[in-house]
Amino acid sequence: MKKEKRDPKKFIPFSPNELITGIIEEDVPNEELNSEFSEYELSNGIILNIRSIVSQIKKTKYYT
Repeated sequence: MKKEKRDPKKFIPFSPNELITGIIEEDVPNEELNSEFSEYELSNGIILNIRSIVSQIKKTKYYT
């Protein structure tokens, strides 16, 4: 949508219940585009590496 046609005042977020009832496909196939680790140094000197992994994507009738 073009920026000039956007109206943030009209946007009303969907409730969690609406999103749950609006699911039209349970497990959408996906392809990993990039896999990076986030690195954190903790106060006790330990370095913690975390990589987030998407386990499931659900498609709703609101975002098709």
